[in-house]
Parts: sequence; structure tokens; C-alpha cells
Amino acid sequence: MRYIGFDIGDGESAVASFEQGSGIEPVILPVCGSGSVLSAVGRIGREIVIGERAYTDELADGLSVRFKSRFTYDPAVNADIINFASGVMRDLEQSGQLRPDDQFVVGCPAGWSTATRQRYRELMMS
Repeated sequence: MRYIGFDIGDGESAVASFEQGSGIEPVILPVCGSGSVLSAVGRIGREIVIGERAYTDELADGLSVRFKSRFTYDPAVNADIINFASGVMRDLEQSGQLRPDDQFVVGCPAGWSTATRQRYRELMMS
């Protein structure tokens, strides 16, 4: 079984894979061609764009950055988190890096309460 670890950071995010029983350390999976991606999300028309493209493309609208740090008190960031995670997943799928039986693990800050962790879990599963 292969596990995919997804860590959305406030500034940058990363994805890694770990093959159970392989004895090999986790391997970083490139997102948008890089080992880490700027935690930024926006839109160009109807397309969700993430990372540098969301931040620098002059056609991008609705830029959101540092959205994860607002999760504990601002429900409006839920859409940004979902859109960002969807953009990461789309990039991984289009680049052929995902397998049908992959199991996902998503990190969250250690300081979050149990209720906040559960709410984040539910959001990420959606």
C-alpha cells in the first residue's frame, strides 16, 4: 500500500509518498513542477490555479494566501482550502503521480483542538 502525505502550510505546501514495507524514506511528489508549492489559490476564468501561477499571473482573480492560519476562526477560508487542495489533486492526477489505491494522510497543526482537527478532517475529506 502506498500512502500520500499532504501538508498544506501557511506559506508553502508539499506532497510526499511512502510505500509501506519498502524501507525507503518518503519521496517528495512534485506539484506544479516543484518539490513544494506556494500556498496560494485563485482563478483564471473558471479554472482554479494554485502556487506561483495564482500569485503572479496577471489574469488570476480572487487570490488567497495564508488561508490555513485563518481556518480556526474564519469559515470563509473553507472554500480556499478546498480549491487549493483540488488544484493540487488535479496537478497530481494530470501528471500521472496517483494510483487508484493510494491512501491519503493530511497533516494539521499540533496546537489545534480535537474539534478543530475533526472539522479540518471533514473539510479535507469533502
